Amino acid sequence: MIMSSSSTRNPHGDTLANRRNPQMNRFILHMPASMPGVRCYVDSSTPPGHLQLTTRMAGLGIFFVNTQVQPVQTIYIKARMSGAHSVLMAEAAALAVAALINQSLSFTNTTFLSDCQQLVEFLNQPDLTHPPDWRMKCFTQIFHNSTLHQ
Repeated sequence: MIMSSSSTRNPHGDTLANRRNPQMNRFILHMPASMPGVRCYVDSSTPPGHLQLTTRMAGLGIFFVNTQVQPVQTIYIKARMSGAHSVLMAEAAALAVAALINQSLSFTNTTFLSDCQQLVEFLNQPDLTHPPDWRMKCFTQIFHNSTLHQ
């Protein structure tokens, strides 16, 4: 499950979109916020100032929080990717790697969290045949296949 603003619910069952602060275009999240199962946060970064036509290195960050065991288990993974054409492609790659690791660790009930709104909106739609950037298609397909039976 990829979290997006429209599907995020608080413990009272109402959507957080109902609590949006229009002046800041942000969400107000009341604490404590808890999600059952494993949480996986992903992010990526690329060097600034590169032309869109060139590939570049990207840093990928993956952080698992497994609340299904006591004490709570955390796993932090740093990786590098060569050949990233865009930040969107790097974000999709981080998500694909996270899904493969999640599958290898046999984690279940995992919620994947990303700050890349364009990627989240794409992965939450029913038809994944037209990604925003075709070069990221292999990564979105890996993610989809790895999380299909979760």
